[in-house]
Formats: sequence, C-alpha cells, structure tokens
Amino acid sequence: MSFNFRKSIKFGPGRLTFSKSGVSYSIGTKGARITTGPRGTYVTLGLHGLYYRQRITSTIKYRPPTVPGYDELTEPLLHTITSEAIDQLTDSDSKAFVEELNAKTNRISYFRWFCLFPATLFLICLFVYFSQDSYTEEKTTYFIAVDSLNKVNVRQNPNKNGNIIGSADNKQYYAIIDTLGKGWSKIKFGDTVGYIAKQYSRIDSIKTPIHTYARFETNKRDLISLSIIGAAFFIYIGIVFYKQDKQRLLVEIYYEIDDHIKEVYDKFLRNFTELLASQKVWQYLHAERTSDYKHHAGAGKLITRISIKRVSTNHKPAPFFRTNIPVPNIKLRNSDLYFFPERLIIKRDKQFAAIFYKHLRIDCADIIFIEDEPVASDAQVVDYTWRFLNKNGTPDRRFNNNRRLPKCLYSQYHINSGTGVNEIITTSKQGAFNEFAHIVKAIAKLQQYYAAH
Repeated sequence: MSFNFRKSIKFGPGRLTFSKSGVSYSIGTKGARITTGPRGTYVTLGLHGLYYRQRITSTIKYRPPTVPGYDELTEPLLHTITSEAIDQLTDSDSKAFVEELNAKTNRISYFRWFCLFPATLFLICLFVYFSQDSYTEEKTTYFIAVDSLNKVNVRQNPNKNGNIIGSADNKQYYAIIDTLGKGWSKIKFGDTVGYIAKQYSRIDSIKTPIHTYARFETNKRDLISLSIIGAAFFIYIGIVFYKQDKQRLLVEIYYEIDDHIKEVYDKFLRNFTELLASQKVWQYLHAERTSDYKHHAGAGKLITRISIKRVSTNHKPAPFFRTNIPVPNIKLRNSDLYFFPERLIIKRDKQFAAIFYKHLRIDCADIIFIEDEPVASDAQVVDYTWRFLNKNGTPDRRFNNNRRLPKCLYSQYHINSGTGVNEIITTSKQGAFNEFAHIVKAIAKLQQYYAAH
C-alpha cells in the first residue's frame, strides 16, 4: 500500500499545502485559483464539478541525451555544414599547383566546340531534311455525275426504249462500270446495274492518297553519300582537335615510388577501401539544435543528411588528367574529394583547391543516431526510443503512429582545415574510415617534420 500525505493551511491571502511531492501555494477564489509548486504553476477554473486546468510554467527540466561532440554552449541553433568558397580553400603550399590546374581545366575544349557540337548540328539537319515528305502516291477513282436540272431516267438497257428502273437527280454520283460508244454509260445503281444517257451526265474523278514517301525513302543514295562524307569529315577534325586538347589541357602528376613509399601508399589505398565496406555512407548538410525533445524522439539535434553519391578507389579529377597512381575519390553533393599521396584536391564545378595533409584534419567520433530509415545490416543498434516521448522516456500513447526507433552507433568523420574545409560524413559500419584518418594524420606529421627541418 502506498503512503500519501496532504495537509492544507491558510497562509496570508492564500493557502499553503504540504504533500508527499512537496510544498505548494495557491491563491484565488472559489472557481478560479492559481497554484505554484514543485510541478510548476497552474491556473484552475471551474464550478460544480467541471474544471479546466492549464500549466503556465514548469520547474521540471527535461535534458536531451548527451551526443558526443555536441557542445550546447557553442553550437549555433541552425547551420549549414559545407566548406567555404572554393577559391578560399587552397593552402599557401598549393597555390602555384592549383593556379596551373585551374588555368588548364578552364580552357575551352576545341574538340567539344569545333567538332562535337557541329557534328550534332549536322546530324539534326540531316534528320530534319530527310524526314520531310518527298511525294504522295495517289489512286484515281472515276464516277458518273448527273448533270441535268430535271430527273434523269436510269434504264435497264442502253436504249431509249429500255425499261426504267429508277431516276437520278442533279449532281448525284454513281460508280462507273463502263462507258459505251453509243451514248450510254453503264453505272452501279443500288444493288443492280443500269444505264444513263451521256448527254445528261459527265465523267468525273477523285484522287485518294495511298502512301506518302519521305526523302530518306526516295533519296537513299543522297542520304548515304552525305552520311559517309559527314562522318569522314568529323572523324578527321575530331582527331585533330582531340590531339590539340590533349596538349593544351593535359595535367600530369607522376610519383617516384620506392619500395618503402609503395608499402605506405598500398596501406593508404587499402585503408580507404574500408569505406566501401560500409553499407551506407552519408553526408551531413544541415544541423539544427532543438528543445522540442518530446516530438523528436528525445534528440537534441536535428540532422539533414543525404547518401554520398560515389566512393571510388580510382577516379581522375579531369578528362586530361594523367598520373601513375590510383586516386581515391568521394563525391559529395556539391564537391569532389580526391585523396592524393601528399594532399587533398577538392573540385567544385570546374574549379579546384588543394590542401596538404599537414593542414588537414579528419576528426573521428562514435555517435548515437536515432534512425528513422531502414537500418543497415552492418549497423550496431544499442538501444531503442519512441518517435513521441513522455518525460520519463515512455511512449506517448496519444499518437497512433508512434513508432519505435532504433538508436544506432555510427562513426562520424569531420574533414576540416584552417582554410575553410568543413565536411562531415557518417558511416553505418563502425570505424570504417578510422584507419584511413590515422594514416592521413601520420602523413601530416611527416610533412610537418620535413617542413621544420
């Protein structure tokens, strides 16, 4: 049996109440009172058994669960997670390299402008011209038209004494069967045949389209000839302009790799490949602090994320980029990250930036993420919560669609630099990018050592 205690005494203009939950004080008249106590301040209105109660303030503070790396005092309410403008990201050691890279990649392509586009225009013109109609095949049908203001007799035999089988009005038309030389025409009259005098009729005709032929059906030789000439011409100038583009736009980076460096770089590539083993990889776009924990499954921060478009162990930054090593690549929403042996190259549209690893950081952290999407098979579920929560963590039964949500242990990687690089990726597989981050850090320390000596 539970123990309850409640005692109320008059104290000044109101009443002081002692109970198991604490001390409260109320003031007012019958049917309208204000009460303040350990559970907050309430207004109570009503008479004769019907009451309305509304809480004004609450003294109970509900705190969100601790999120690793989340600083409530310094984190802005809403911010976009993205790097600075591309022209601000390059470090001082890479400026000359990036200037040459941007200068070459921003030149116009002769092959594209003087071969590919004209060839496309030529094909469109060829298609439009030979798709047009050349001529239409027609069938001519002859018939008898009555040409008399009065009714004309239609006879059974081709003479004036033949039996009359009917009459025809002016401008009536009949299918012609034969024209006789004695002044009569044989026609189809209803279900039978009859004869009508030529002096009261005339022969007329109508043309019916049978088939319309396009130019590519009637001028096949011209089409084949123009196609061969055009193909030969554009193949020739395409080869010429492609060779010129290769000379003008070619960017070459070749590395001399001895056995020791090769061992380190093989480990570099092997550790990057671990990222491919994660079933899901996301990019963070926006982060927003929230105090509405009740309606957001108890989360203290709302994250907008998207799946990363591409993770590749070898993808070149430009068509005329040549190197003797594989180049790992992560394609984000508006940027491409290329991890070279000594530096990170970032591509956005047609602009490049580069940062030596000594100026770059990849911060690793394990985070608890409340997942509302299907859980990846390699994700580790550490707990569960509810889409809508009560203060004590139990599900709010007022919501019919109150789903049970898993709390997943993910790995978060913050790629940042003092020049303005700021990208966050998350993996469903725990520690999928840890080893790669560690080897980048080791390369950074080596670069700092050589810079100091």
